[in-house]
Formats: sequence, C-alpha cells, structure tokens
Amino acid sequence: MPDAYIEAAKMDGAGHGKIFLWVILPMVKHGIAAVAMLTLLDYWNLVDQAVIFIQDSEAQPLSIFLAKINSGELGIAFAGSCFYALPVLLVLLYGQEYLKNGIAITGLKG
Repeated sequence: MPDAYIEAAKMDGAGHGKIFLWVILPMVKHGIAAVAMLTLLDYWNLVDQAVIFIQDSEAQPLSIFLAKINSGELGIAFAGSCFYALPVLLVLLYGQEYLKNGIAITGLKG
C-alpha cells in the first residue's frame, strides 16, 4: 500500500476509519476476495480432519458420505457429487473476476 494515498487522505482530514474504509479497503478487496474463495475451496474439500475427529457417521460431512456410497448405486453417487460441487462452483463462478484480479495483483509492489 503506497504511503502517498494514506498521506493524501490525512491531508484531506480523514481519520483512521475513513482511511481504511475509503482508501485501503477498495484497493485490497480483490485480494481479500481471492483469499476468501481459495480458503473456502480448501476447507470445503477437507477430508482428513473429519475422518480423524468425527466418529459419528451421522455427523460426518458430505465428502465422507460420498466416498461410502460410491461403491453402490452410481446414479445416486453422481447426483450427490453434483449437489456437493454446486455451492463452491457457484461461488467461484460469481467471483471469478475478483479471483483473477486478486491473483494478478499479488506480485505487484506498491
């Protein structure tokens, strides 16, 4: 974050809250959105902690359940897989511009 933007906002009479909300946050919103989407994708596919910590088969996440029903009826397994992938797919499709811009600006230096 270039100091010139913050100094200019201070000269205009903005306090710390206004500087954060109106100067810093709009500049980093793509990066924050990219990190949030990639973190959601990582935690959505988290399997090993559920296997280790959750002993009750009723409380295990859908990813563990899909592995168990995969050997049975393939149509049900396919439908479950589609419903499992749908929320993350919608989030990534909705936020693809944020993700693209957030990844693109990570290497830039201010």
